[in-house]
Amino acid sequence: MILNLKSRAAYVLAVILVVLLGITQVAPAYAGTESGTDGQGFVIENGVLKSYTGTDSKVTIPDSVTEIGENALKNSTCTSVTIPNSVTKIGKNAFFNSRITEIDIPSSVKTIDSMAFYAAKIKTVTFHEGLESIGYGAFSEVYFPAGTTIEIPASVSSIGGDAFDCLGLGENGLSAIKVKGKDTTLGSGFVAYYNNVKVYGHKNSTADTYVSSLKTSKGDSCRLEFVDIDSALDIAVESVTVTPKNIGLSTGGETTLSAKVLPENATNKKITWSSSDNNIATVDQNGKVTAAAAGTAKITAAAGDKTGECVVTVSDPDDFEITDGVLTAYNGSDTKVIIPSGVKEIAANAFSKGTKITELTVPEGVTKIAAKAFYGMNALETLNLPASLTTAGDSEESWFGELFVSVSKTGTPQGIPVKLASINVAEGGKTYSSKDGVVYSADGTTLLYCPAKKTSISFDKNTTTFGKYAFYNSKINSMELPEKLETIGDAAFYASSVKYLKFPDTVRKIGKNAFFNAAIQSVSLNEGLETIGGYAFSAAHIGGITIPASVKSIGEWNFDYDYGTDKYIVIKGSDTTIGTSAIPSWYAVDVYAPSGSKAEEYVNNAKASGSSKLKFHPIDEFVAATELKISESSLTLSRQEEKALLASANPEGSHMPIVSWSSSDTKVATVNSKGTVTGVQPGMAVITARAGDLTAQCQIKVVKEDEESDFSISKDGLITGYLGTDMSKLQIPEEVNGTKVKGIAEGAFKGQTAIKEVVLPDVSMSIEKEAFRGCTNLTAVNFDKVTRMGEAAFAETGLKSIKLGEGLTSIPKKAFLSCRALTDVTLSKTVESIGESAFSNCNALTKITLNEGLKTIGQEALYRTHISTLHLPSTFKDMGGSYMGDVFEVAGKSPADTAMKTITVSDDNPLYSSHDGILYNKNATKVVFCPRGVTSAKVLDGVTEIGDMAFFMCFDLESVKLPDTLKVVGKGAFQYDEALTECELPKGLVTVKDSAFFGAENWTGVDRIPSTVKTIGAYGFAECKGSKLTIPEGITKIEEFSFWGYEEGLEEINLPSTLKIIGNSAFSWAKDVKKLVIPEGVTSIGAEAFARLDSLESLTLPSMLQEIGSKAFMGKEGSNMLKSVYIPSSVTSIADDAFLNREDTVIMTDSKDSAAAAFAEANGFELKIVSKPDPVNPDKSEKPASGSDLNHGNGADKNSAGQSTGKAADKSVSTGDSTDLALWIALMLAGTAGLAGTAAYGRRRKMNH
Repeated sequence: MILNLKSRAAYVLAVILVVLLGITQVAPAYAGTESGTDGQGFVIENGVLKSYTGTDSKVTIPDSVTEIGENALKNSTCTSVTIPNSVTKIGKNAFFNSRITEIDIPSSVKTIDSMAFYAAKIKTVTFHEGLESIGYGAFSEVYFPAGTTIEIPASVSSIGGDAFDCLGLGENGLSAIKVKGKDTTLGSGFVAYYNNVKVYGHKNSTADTYVSSLKTSKGDSCRLEFVDIDSALDIAVESVTVTPKNIGLSTGGETTLSAKVLPENATNKKITWSSSDNNIATVDQNGKVTAAAAGTAKITAAAGDKTGECVVTVSDPDDFEITDGVLTAYNGSDTKVIIPSGVKEIAANAFSKGTKITELTVPEGVTKIAAKAFYGMNALETLNLPASLTTAGDSEESWFGELFVSVSKTGTPQGIPVKLASINVAEGGKTYSSKDGVVYSADGTTLLYCPAKKTSISFDKNTTTFGKYAFYNSKINSMELPEKLETIGDAAFYASSVKYLKFPDTVRKIGKNAFFNAAIQSVSLNEGLETIGGYAFSAAHIGGITIPASVKSIGEWNFDYDYGTDKYIVIKGSDTTIGTSAIPSWYAVDVYAPSGSKAEEYVNNAKASGSSKLKFHPIDEFVAATELKISESSLTLSRQEEKALLASANPEGSHMPIVSWSSSDTKVATVNSKGTVTGVQPGMAVITARAGDLTAQCQIKVVKEDEESDFSISKDGLITGYLGTDMSKLQIPEEVNGTKVKGIAEGAFKGQTAIKEVVLPDVSMSIEKEAFRGCTNLTAVNFDKVTRMGEAAFAETGLKSIKLGEGLTSIPKKAFLSCRALTDVTLSKTVESIGESAFSNCNALTKITLNEGLKTIGQEALYRTHISTLHLPSTFKDMGGSYMGDVFEVAGKSPADTAMKTITVSDDNPLYSSHDGILYNKNATKVVFCPRGVTSAKVLDGVTEIGDMAFFMCFDLESVKLPDTLKVVGKGAFQYDEALTECELPKGLVTVKDSAFFGAENWTGVDRIPSTVKTIGAYGFAECKGSKLTIPEGITKIEEFSFWGYEEGLEEINLPSTLKIIGNSAFSWAKDVKKLVIPEGVTSIGAEAFARLDSLESLTLPSMLQEIGSKAFMGKEGSNMLKSVYIPSSVTSIADDAFLNREDTVIMTDSKDSAAAAFAEANGFELKIVSKPDPVNPDKSEKPASGSDLNHGNGADKNSAGQSTGKAADKSVSTGDSTDLALWIALMLAGTAGLAGTAAYGRRRKMNH
């Protein structure tokens, strides 16, 4: 290459820079034999540390240093410095304005010079006996935290002025300094008189004199307090409270905690912060927490011998989708979730995927939660809300429970979380509060929502109103209403389980649908009640009721009377209005009311209208029951024994409401709605029958026989449950009440969180479906004799280790699903198959040894495990569902863990082989599977096929070397390999199947498709990174979406002369292509085939073309670059929207009778009748000499004779000026190129299009 003068000068400059840089790197910082750098950044001269040039945040000074010199670490960014015992002096300004946060001065140090630590970030300092002097301003402008205590050794003879001038600064900065020497000289202002400091010293010492003289001269403005060090009693710390107690962060997030030490006058209130796991979250001495990795850590604040804690839950950033402070989706799989700090709102359906969450904590700062935000959280048990919350729902009409439900078109709520037992609102809220897990208005006057799982309630004493749907689906059977209650809101007890209520005298209104579909059987309404809303007791279990005279109106469709045999209603008021069908006329209901009342009128009107069964009686004929009797006054039952009780009214023939039944202790005995009592556990209980205000009771004694087992068993020998009281360790016997135990029945112990250990007997056992599912505290089971296991038998348990016994041949579907603590798995040699999702979501599982004998592994069996290496035995035959990789991933939805980097197989396996951690068929002619954590791969020579999905979703795969022997790339083989940049398709490649490289969005190899390729499947090269596509000769059809989605960079498309058909969306979104020549042989162009080629300027369609599909050449709305298009008369079919958004394009055709002419006229396009134009110069109305003159391949302009003009058809790529190249080389050699770095890859593409 011959360089001009300018280029030569640049190269000379490059050489000079290289030489100079080389010299700089080897030149020492200091001359002389006793000085220089130590290789770690310390510059030392004759034992004096002169400076530190390193970049480490934590450093240890070498023990060769005897003095830390003046300005040695001035302005240093080090946060931690360890001083060796060899140092005797710390010089002037040595740590001036440094970032160190704590310092321990060793006993060897005699002198700390003036301003040594001025304005440093120190929070704690420790001195030792041996120190002699502390210079002027040595720790000036150091802002020690409140509660700091500094101890000055007795060996210190002097402390300079302003040495600790910021100790105790501020209103709440109470701190202390203990001067142990009696005669230590104390400089002016060594501690400032206006700061809040206790000065400890000996009586009549210099410390005593220092404080007393300032008290005299400064009066009340002196805040110092002298404490006799000899007589002072240390006031112990009694408690440390950290706020908040729980907090959530995403990886990389930060927050600052606060700690309160009590009592306020504790002697040493210094707080020390620490983390239980710095790999999860770190904390500095200011309480600032930084999230490092997903997991849970405890942050501890310690003062004295007391501690306080905050549990920090760090989530993966992908677990939450947050936009502008709005949480829109949760994608994680944890059971206890804390939303990260910084969220302001929670959108509707945000937790639709949170079906396994049992406890959710919403952080302070959240002000709004949309309706349906928590819809679908069926496992939710506890919800913790912040004081900052001001809006729950979407409007003022919303009710609090709408956060959890979807409301149907008929207004019926659906999806209430039936396991929710507690909602806790942080104290201090201005809109909401809580008591005993129930949500109220801030002032407690309105009960807004009672969680469905609560079985009892203690009301706020101020409650006057039950809000809309307040007790929706509530499981509370009975309650004593608050004495100030005035209003029961609409649907307040909708579908609730309450059976009896006695209203206090204060109630005035019952809202619409208040008890709709509730289990209520009897109610005692108060005089003073004025309104009963429509449908208030519709679909409830009311059989008889008395309406007080104070009631002015009863709404429509109120009492269905579908239950009970004694159907009556007493209406005491003469003027009480009764709504339409409030009392159903199709039942024989006895209506008691004053003669001439509106109630009598209602009955007469019903009779007059048709077949009414209502009967009116004067109110004085009503005989109310005065006593309720039960058939038995006492019963003795064994466990699970049943006995029916009967209730009757006295006097005979009197009326009473439907009887409701309840047990005083359901752990001893239960009773159903018909009065049938069942023994549960030994003990005493009282069964109560209630009818309105009447009650009767039966004493129940449950006993257990001496030899009776605590286990229940089916006839076929399966344990069905446990009747004992302590389930923590289940010792399964070989025999129960004479029946041999053969296994555990389906669902026998499902959800029993009290179980911690299960000991199975030494007999062959079958564990049926979901037998122990959800036993989250179950950590140990002996599997030695388990020979059969049902689906999800141990799913969602706390098992840590599994060792399966011989005889078990199959690990079933979901057997150990979501066992998140599981770290060790040992399979027995009899296991032949691992079922679908068997170990899915076992996040702690990092290794598993597959046994000889294993044949198959099911779909998602190892999904979301962290296994890095997998060895397949000689017996292995197949794994996965639709493809091998879906053992580790959910196809197209959720990727595999990238920890998996190696898969090996036994040499004796007849079907497979492995090389460099990749799985091949036995003779290594086909790649079967590549672990998803691989970043580079070299495919073996001799391979002819990359199997379907072999490298699918290898998100971190950057380079692949393909052999020259390759013929076929299978379906989805490299799909979604977003990091792939280096991969050349070899000559000889014939077939590229569907989606082979779909979504390899950084791969440019698509520009170099070998001429040997004859088939390209649908989506084969969609969403890659091409600039110039050349489709090989011989290809006759471009399948749908083959080259879809090249939105940037693609400037040229060259089609083969053999092409006949172009499929739907084949090249759509190639927005930078300006010219397009379609070969003469093409007969069909599919829908959207060339849609959104926004830069397209010219287009000539071939003379054999017959059909153009919908939106085939659709443009960008409002921006059309295509001036004209030639459509030959051969075209017989053109979709009406084929040229959508290109209304100003001129349609040219060779016949006024053509389909093109008709299309133009029908759709308002300008039409020109012309001879066929030159495909390269479409504005010329000339025909080329022949079809062979058309340019299909090299992108160069040709003249009308088909000869090259030597000019690029569109854009050319310049190699750049050689001067720039030379300068670039110089900079590269100088090491500056590394500054460019790489962008962190933080997103995952959408999986479906």
